[in-house]
Amino acid sequence: MSVSRQHALMAKLFKDNLPTLLRWAGLEELAPHAHRAMIVDPTFEEIMPVESRTDVFMLHMDDPPFFVIGEIQTSINPKKAEDWPWYWIQANRRERCDGVLLIVPLRSSIIRWAQEIAGAWKSSPLRIEVLQPDLVPEHWTETAVQENLSAALMGLLLRSESLVDGALPDLILQELKKRRRTGVFDQSAFDDYIQLLMDSAPPSWRSQTLEYNMALESWTQQQRDESRAIGLQEGLERGREQGLEQGLEQGLGEGLEAFRRAISTLAARRDLHLTPSSIARLNACRDLDQLLQWHSWLLEQSETTVELP
Repeated sequence: MSVSRQHALMAKLFKDNLPTLLRWAGLEELAPHAHRAMIVDPTFEEIMPVESRTDVFMLHMDDPPFFVIGEIQTSINPKKAEDWPWYWIQANRRERCDGVLLIVPLRSSIIRWAQEIAGAWKSSPLRIEVLQPDLVPEHWTETAVQENLSAALMGLLLRSESLVDGALPDLILQELKKRRRTGVFDQSAFDDYIQLLMDSAPPSWRSQTLEYNMALESWTQQQRDESRAIGLQEGLERGREQGLEQGLEQGLGEGLEAFRRAISTLAARRDLHLTPSSIARLNACRDLDQLLQWHSWLLEQSETTVELP
């Protein structure tokens, strides 16, 4: 799943769980009304010709009228210190009501950074709130997950750094499999939700589940196929352009190089830092099977710095 597709899925979880998220954020006065909020165009270009788009914009026009701007942060982006106040001001001007900009951070380092930005506006009418993971329920029952799977997934995303066991991931996986069997999810939707689950679950649970759960075969194969395609497409195209003998040799080399870049990209997207010796081994490797093994291995890692096996 691409980064943009993953972000879009998390934005959907935000929209589906607005009342729950407001309660988790301590905004009890808004939560009872949020189920009637409408999804609105998240751009503000009609007010000012600036390229700016927030993740989610929801508007409640009954009494009391209010808006909620949702920002899902997977990384630190210094530009947001300017964007977030601007989003709120333009929404206030466009909708002629007060509201809140709710930041949903997915890492502890992002929380501290976002809190500093929100704190700078505490004495102003502008309202920026940062959702705290420790306010999200840690323990879920099977019934709770069945009744609100998307809230459980959002809770898992927010609690990912503090989870110590696989109780919640187990319940979510069971419900995902059930909905796939009954046709509620097609294979594509199932794989997307499995991607979020695997990215957020404890590493020990993830590795054990991938090893013993055949229901995830489609997802794991998809990861290999996507990376294989990235790595080999350039080489095959060059081979066709330059002729069979010379093209295949040069194309294979370039294909392997592209595959090595795909592995480096995977590590970067997951915030994994390869050791210098690992980078040297990766750059020198001309064995496609080895590259595939490294790619699969990286999918299961969560440490900040990793050494290729």
